[in-house]
Amino acid sequence: MAEPRAVAPRTRFGRWWFNAPLRLKGVAVLAPPIVALLVMGGANLALTQQLDDLFSATAQTNASLTTADQVLQLVTDAGNGIRGYAASGDPVFLQPYTNAQVKLQPILLSSQTGDGFSSEQAARLKALGVEEFTILETIKNGVANGSLHGPALTTELLTGKTVEDRIRAEFSAVQASQRQMLAAQQAQVQNYENAVRIITIASLVLGVGAGVLTMVLVLRLIIRRIGDVRRNTEKFLNGEEVERFWVADDEVGGLQSLLLGASALVRERERELQVARDEAIAATQAKDEFLSRISHELRTPLTAVLGFGQLLQLEQLGEENADSVNHIVAAGEHLLALINDILDISRIEAGEISMSLEAIVLAEVVEESLSLLRPLAASRRVNLLSSDIGGVVQADRQRLKQVLLNLVSNAIKYNREEGTVTISSGGATPTTLVCTVADTGVGIAAQDMDRLFQPFDRLGAETMGVEGTGVGLSLSKALTEAMHGSLTAESVQGEGSAFHVTLPIGTLSSAGVSGNGHGGGAGTPGAATVLYAEDNLASLRVVERLFAGRSETLQVAIQGKMVLELAKELRPSLILLDLHLPDMDGEEVLHQLRRDPVTSEIPVVILSADATPGRLERLVDQGAAAYLTKPLQLPLLLEILDRLGGAH
Repeated sequence: MAEPRAVAPRTRFGRWWFNAPLRLKGVAVLAPPIVALLVMGGANLALTQQLDDLFSATAQTNASLTTADQVLQLVTDAGNGIRGYAASGDPVFLQPYTNAQVKLQPILLSSQTGDGFSSEQAARLKALGVEEFTILETIKNGVANGSLHGPALTTELLTGKTVEDRIRAEFSAVQASQRQMLAAQQAQVQNYENAVRIITIASLVLGVGAGVLTMVLVLRLIIRRIGDVRRNTEKFLNGEEVERFWVADDEVGGLQSLLLGASALVRERERELQVARDEAIAATQAKDEFLSRISHELRTPLTAVLGFGQLLQLEQLGEENADSVNHIVAAGEHLLALINDILDISRIEAGEISMSLEAIVLAEVVEESLSLLRPLAASRRVNLLSSDIGGVVQADRQRLKQVLLNLVSNAIKYNREEGTVTISSGGATPTTLVCTVADTGVGIAAQDMDRLFQPFDRLGAETMGVEGTGVGLSLSKALTEAMHGSLTAESVQGEGSAFHVTLPIGTLSSAGVSGNGHGGGAGTPGAATVLYAEDNLASLRVVERLFAGRSETLQVAIQGKMVLELAKELRPSLILLDLHLPDMDGEEVLHQLRRDPVTSEIPVVILSADATPGRLERLVDQGAAAYLTKPLQLPLLLEILDRLGGAH
């Protein structure tokens, strides 16, 4: 079940409450219990004051009862004392009378109303008390002087007794009234205590209930909105479209606003990135198409130049003509190397270059590179030295050789006469090996070191008359990094430079040291037919001249349909297929050859000036036996003819 969406409140108060800050909502949560506690406290204070008043009144009533009991006792003691004195004449009996007289006289003479007595009761009691003590004083004096005795004494004693009874009756009435008042006061105290207890319990229940209810309502709203933010955050992190809620002005609403803004910004950036990505892809595709087309257009004429040049090199020429042909081939190979370097840089930038990493004995690759460059070093009178080359590295053999050829050839070209180029090796870490190419040449200025590996930047070498394009070092660095290594340099101007190639250490298999990576030895072909699909006359003439001295029969087809028909008819031992034919694309020709059971087993070697690695891999996956790029390397073509020409 989906969580409820936060919608805009309908009332003005609802909108105000929704937009209120969280601290105000927190105060609202605390307010009900606080108000309940305040009400409870006020009610308790009022009831406590009333209880205090009742306790005071009760204490006064108790005091009144105690006073009444004391007065009544004193009156009784006084009467008993006089009667005892009258009967015995012993003055000892006068002591209770004297004490009572001393204690009661202030009360009898006072004009104030006694505690718990009304004014009428107080007046009657005072009158009775005066009358009582007057009679008792008369009896005492009469007994003392002997003037009162016999019936007269008895009459006075009876009169005093009567007054005493009246006093006792008055006190009994007052005490009864006071006791009733005391009972009423105690009942009221009990009622007040019950009221305090009820108010306390009710206040606690009301406060806790109101607090919990308010907290639940407020927290439910906040939790629901925080849940909206959390759900939107998860969608934001997952790259999904966030939901649009009504956004409040409080802190949670601020978070939601920030999230919505971030989402909108990310969407905008994604749209911009998508546009930029599309433009980059289009530019890359345009560049690839351009490079493919340029490669084809440059390699096609070079095929004729190098092909005929290599054919002439196989002829017995005079010294002057042989030298001219060698210059032609060298210039063509230099141009081909430049084309290959530029294509390699493009492939590396596109992440399309493939590496065949294997364990390689470093000394083998160094020796192969030096053997190729010794003629160049000798022509420039530069000494090539190798110092204790050892170790095994994990690398692509051809690419490592390409890197070393670039570094060593640069060290020769930028060296001084009678200078030295030294190749050495050593361990950088337990897992890497360093091959260093050091020279004693002109060196590089410190301010130019940052530009050293920039493509086409020759650091002013063009003014020194040294041939080059400025892509060798940048390509070498990219190739080394593609083999999980690094290429660094250090130089002192006027003293020389040193380039360090760092590669992972490799481990040779039990089969022994690595080979040279080329195919097996040549076979001995018998009489066979080779079908050659080519529409470029210059390339065709080169291959025809090559087959003039071989035993195979060369059959030419200039259209794709002709290739398919002749392949079924002649069943050639090998098909040399150019990709750019007038009527069909070479890929489609290969596909139909592989689909037809009659021609599916005939080896097909692709010959094309389109040297992009993606197409090469695609054609090999579709069944091509080999892929040779134009300009053709005739020795390599001869090797393939020897290996595959008699296979069918």
